[in-house]
Amino acid sequence: MSIFRSTTINRLTELEEALNNKKSVAYSEKSGFYIHGRFVSVVLRLLRRIGIFHFDRCRLNKVADAYTRFLELRERQSFNVEEQKQLNERRDRIAEKILEQCAATSCKTGSLNLLRLRRASLRYRTGLLQPTDIDVARREKIVEIAEKWKKGLEECPDHQKMISKKESKKLEAICQYPEFFDALVEDQKTLENFLKWTVIGKKPNLQAFVEYASIIPRLDQTYLSKRIGFYGGNHIEIFSNVQGKKDLGIPFEESGSVEPKIVSILTEQETVTLRNNWKLTVKEIFDQLAQAKYVTPPFEMAIPPEDTEARPRIMNYHVEKIGYRKENGEYELIPLEGNFWERLPYPKKQTKEKIESRYNVKLNDDQSLIMPSATCGSKKVHVVNSHGFVQAYIKIENKNNEYRLFPNGLFTKNLPQNALETVSVIVGTDQGTIYTIDPNIFYTHRMKIVVTYPADPKHLDSYTTLMRDNFEKSRSGDLCFQLPNSNCAHFAENVTTSTLDLSTPLYQAHVLETNPPFPVGNLFRLIRLLPSEKLQWTALNLIEEVLLPRRGLVIEGKFVCVANSNFHNKQTSHFPHILNKKVEDGELSGVTYLGYTPPKLSEIAAH
Repeated sequence: MSIFRSTTINRLTELEEALNNKKSVAYSEKSGFYIHGRFVSVVLRLLRRIGIFHFDRCRLNKVADAYTRFLELRERQSFNVEEQKQLNERRDRIAEKILEQCAATSCKTGSLNLLRLRRASLRYRTGLLQPTDIDVARREKIVEIAEKWKKGLEECPDHQKMISKKESKKLEAICQYPEFFDALVEDQKTLENFLKWTVIGKKPNLQAFVEYASIIPRLDQTYLSKRIGFYGGNHIEIFSNVQGKKDLGIPFEESGSVEPKIVSILTEQETVTLRNNWKLTVKEIFDQLAQAKYVTPPFEMAIPPEDTEARPRIMNYHVEKIGYRKENGEYELIPLEGNFWERLPYPKKQTKEKIESRYNVKLNDDQSLIMPSATCGSKKVHVVNSHGFVQAYIKIENKNNEYRLFPNGLFTKNLPQNALETVSVIVGTDQGTIYTIDPNIFYTHRMKIVVTYPADPKHLDSYTTLMRDNFEKSRSGDLCFQLPNSNCAHFAENVTTSTLDLSTPLYQAHVLETNPPFPVGNLFRLIRLLPSEKLQWTALNLIEEVLLPRRGLVIEGKFVCVANSNFHNKQTSHFPHILNKKVEDGELSGVTYLGYTPPKLSEIAAH
């Protein structure tokens, strides 16, 4: 045998033996794990003796990264705890040996931390480690980290900057997993995922986060982690599958049944049968959900109207088309006559008492609640990273104290695919569309602003009639979207003020009160320096001539473009941030909060 020839490692037993005997184990994409030939092994040993560890570090970094990926693949496998006990013990010992050798040669921190996390997940998932009592020092440390994190969030309102007792209680649960905790606080990306999952999420399932930590990024990619946070951690479940193996799943709808079905998300190869007998794999659904930024998917995590127990699940429902996809690709549209809202899937059911408690409002027994809303990435009056929409808690007839939430928002029909198309949306005129479940209710990266207006039956009738008209226009392509004029905030204000006969503007402001991105923002700052309103008006008109295009659409028989809109005449528009400013200034009665529901008044007072 040549002294230069390496030995391929084919089994875990061989890998463990090589590490125990301190052989020079390496990894390559082509060969997998292998042992260096005698010549390379001797050279590396000599280099170590004279204090040169660079080549060893490179070798071990690759080994650590490869074994981390190996453990991540194991997370995606259901298994029988007792049958695989010895195998999992061996996997654990190999991880321990790699970590020992990496630590001895000062390998890069990232590789070590991630391997520590995956090893901790393996140990808790397989029962090699059990949760312990909460350690006081770790509890104080995680609360301190979380508080520092919240204070640094620009989107977090001042009254929520401190960690509440409720949040502290959720955080301390991670201290039951000390080995995972110690690795978690050293890995910034996983730590931030954990803080969002725990501090902002509703009743987070920490066991699932610890035991299946590498699955969380996939849930983030599909926007499902935000929805699980909204509905509660019990909507991701560790369960025993039909083979009696430990598994991880989330609820999906099942065609022909009101009951949601827990389906494994580990391999993503499970087939689900959605409404109208539409069969897909979990991967096919996840891949489409991951493209939601560019194309509205035909799925949503929502409550079907026929489920009296209001159990959310991933379902066949297109929030834009307002209908269910058929096997042939066409859509079964939901009729919009009568009490059409009772036929729509929705995200939340509440009682009157809970609504009153959360939103600091008093409702009569026959009243519903209309809520012009906004999400903003910061307190600054900015035209980007924000959205205006309208929500309504509508009382359901013949249901005892049942109110369903309907969040509706206006978007551009063709979501921009790149920077050039984004610019076109900002200054142009596009076809608009309304989502019957606005995804902003699930957002955790923006603060939420909600203004509340109790609505008696007369006002509710006006509201639902106006929404029906808008839904029908959305379906027929007779809505336009213009960021400077007919934008999301304008839609929310128009619906609210028309319904309730309000004269007070909610989102409206002069364009010079805003802070657009470069280069328009720089021009606005210069215009504000001009000594008179007349000069400012003239300067803005010149900018309009350059920036506002004549490209438009024919809507309901009329040509519509930004240049002939109200914006051109008044130089005012509607901005989501203005709603926040008016609530802060006391002009409007509302709540601001980070997360999925407003904190109780007692929790705010505790700060």
